[in-house]
Parts: sequence; C-alpha cells; structure tokens
Amino acid sequence: MGIFSLFKKKKPLDPPKEVRDVMEKMARMEEGRKLADQAISYRNVGNFNKALELLKRALTDFDYKPAIILIGTTAVLKGDIKNAVLWFELQIKEREKANDFPLIELYANLGSIYHKYYKNHKKALEQYIKALKAPRPSILDEEAYLHMESNVYHDMAIVYGHLDDAMRSRQCAEKCLRVKPDCPVCRKILDHMQVTLNQSGDLTTKVVKDPSGRYKVLFTDKSDINSLVYSIALIAAQELKTQDRFLFCRWAGLPENEWTSSHIDMCALAIMHYICDAKESSSPLPEAVREAARFLTRDRLPDLDRPLSEQVRSLFNRMFGG
Repeated sequence: MGIFSLFKKKKPLDPPKEVRDVMEKMARMEEGRKLADQAISYRNVGNFNKALELLKRALTDFDYKPAIILIGTTAVLKGDIKNAVLWFELQIKEREKANDFPLIELYANLGSIYHKYYKNHKKALEQYIKALKAPRPSILDEEAYLHMESNVYHDMAIVYGHLDDAMRSRQCAEKCLRVKPDCPVCRKILDHMQVTLNQSGDLTTKVVKDPSGRYKVLFTDKSDINSLVYSIALIAAQELKTQDRFLFCRWAGLPENEWTSSHIDMCALAIMHYICDAKESSSPLPEAVREAARFLTRDRLPDLDRPLSEQVRSLFNRMFGG
C-alpha cells in the first residue's frame, strides 16, 4: 500500500432513510406548490378549467394538500356550486379518520356555500358547528388553529344575524374579536347591532352603544317577544351593582376586575335560564317579565356551563322576584 493511498478520498455516505424521506417529501411539496402558484395565476385571469387541471395534478402527483381547498374554491368561482359541495363532502369523508388535514376548513367552506349561494342559513350553521367540533390535526399549531376558529366565529355571527338570534350573534362576534380584535364586521355587530325580527324585514329592535359604553335597546310595537326577554336580561346584566358582579363572576369563573361584553352576555344568558326556571316552578316574576317570557322555552337557549348556584339564584330573586 502506497503512502498516498492513506489519503484516498472516501466515498460520501448516503444519508439515513429518514433524512432521504424528508428531503423527498420537501421536493414533492415544492413541485406541488409551483403547480398551485401557476393554477392561481390562471384562476386570476378567469381560466378556471386550466387552474383546476393544475390543482388536481398538484394533489394527485405531489400530495400537495393545500390544493384541496383551492380546488373547491376554484369550482365556486367558476360557478359550479354543486360540484364544489360534492368535492368538499368527498374530502371530509376521505380525510375524517386520517386526521391529516384540518377538517375545520372543509366544513367552514361548506357552511360558506350554503350561506352565500343557497341562502340556507340553518344548513350553513350546521356546517359551522361541525367545523368547531372537528379535531385539530397535529400538522397545525395552536395559533394557526385559533385563526381558523376565529374565521368560523366571524361567519357564524353573520349567519345568526340572518336567523334573528341576536344573543348568539353577539357571542360569536365576541369570540372572533378575541383573536382578531380589529375585525370590522364583528366590531360593528357589537357596537351597533341591528336585528331583523320578522319575515317582512321590518327593523323592529335596535341595540346601540351610548357614549358611556352601555348598550341601549330601542323597541317598536312589532318587537319579537323572545327578543324582548333577551333585551330585559341584557339591560339587567348591564345594571348589576359592583358587589353583585363580583358574586356572579365567582360563580361563572370570569375575571372579577372587569365587566366586559363577555361578562354581560354570560349574565344575560344566566338570567334567561333563571326566568325559564321561575316559569316552570311558578315562582314570582314581575308581570311584565312573565308576559314577555310566555313563549320563551329552554331549548331556544344555549346551555350554561354549570347550574345556577343558590347565591346566584338569590341574586336574581332580588332582581325579579322581590
């Protein structure tokens, strides 16, 4: 063996299989992304057929999963609403057990189609509720998932408005604003809510925020009876004394050093449950409240997180029962 053979260049070792797999996956993702970018360019100029062709190649040839949503939304832009619905439903069915894709996006897109194109707000709401119940896939971090959730709450706030459910509309708007505090749509719902309360489209109730930050409810003689109950509960919650607010916050598990719209919403809901309890047990209620609540049923209300405590019942008894 010559001395120079000691310095012979060694053949580089192949990387481990796990590393090769990751590198191959990254390369496939990049190819899929390039096809998707081309598709978006075609979509932007109205060539939807070419865009769909490229997106389907990105998905089938390179398993580029962002193409899943793009295929459905491109079909919507093309005006092929029926096939867009079929596409999203198929993807939900195929990926429900795999947990490799955020089902929240699939359900949310279905909800958007039912709301915007079919004007079927109840069907849209069903899809949004399924979106919020869908499991979070491991590929998404918490921040990204919260962003998706806030988009769903944004759309639900609008749909509940169409369904004349002012309370749930406010609640969803508030949840959206926790993640997107500058959302103009949800901010408008909270700051100046106008609710249509009958089929003819007449504006019968208006909730406005005065300069002091309190909400005021204005009525006409056509006001919906259940909305009257909500308005009574909302105003009562706003006017709660400081000591009573502390008591309520301790029961509800809410911060005691503030009285935000979230606190008011929770308190109004608790009051409406109390009114239902009082009706069922024939407990004392002011005649105007009992009359307003005659058609109110518990199944129209969101559930409470916990049963009313004796202290909270006593508080509401002082407010309404004398």
